[in-house]
Amino acid sequence: GGSGYLARGWPFSPLRKVPADSGAEDGAEEGGEAADRLRDALYQVTRKRFEPEDEMMELQMNFLFVVFFAPIMPFGLLPTVIARLLEVWILATKMMYVRKHCWPRPAHLLHHARQRFTRLALVLAVMWHVGLDLIPWNRTLTEWQPWAVCGLWVASTGGVYAALWLISAFVRWLIDRE
Repeated sequence: GGSGYLARGWPFSPLRKVPADSGAEDGAEEGGEAADRLRDALYQVTRKRFEPEDEMMELQMNFLFVVFFAPIMPFGLLPTVIARLLEVWILATKMMYVRKHCWPRPAHLLHHARQRFTRLALVLAVMWHVGLDLIPWNRTLTEWQPWAVCGLWVASTGGVYAALWLISAFVRWLIDRE
């Protein structure tokens, strides 16, 4: 970690030319192009690995934060979204210059997890927003039976889902027509 680097310094010795009779391949001089590539590779090894899964989880948590707290403080929505956009731009710099590049691998799992997360977040967000619209502004809610409140909440949520599904189906139909 960082403490070992602080205590012992750079973990690699300077690059030097290896004699031909040592059985190793020819090394690189300290100032050549091959030495620069070797040095870059050594720098790459010492960096922490860039974890796309961790970055995706952080973005998902921020998305949930925005979705669930937007009705409570709507004016905070714009600065939060701007901060997240800046963070995505900074992530590209972090990936290219600060962290070790990870080996490319298929992103099917990330895409599948993102798709499921988005659907679940939509379900929970609609329930949350419908509940916030129904419960705080209903002055006669205390006179209702608990099953009636839950029934209205579920029915209203179902109505919103049906409307969203119809809009989505209509948009897909328009796209398929072209």
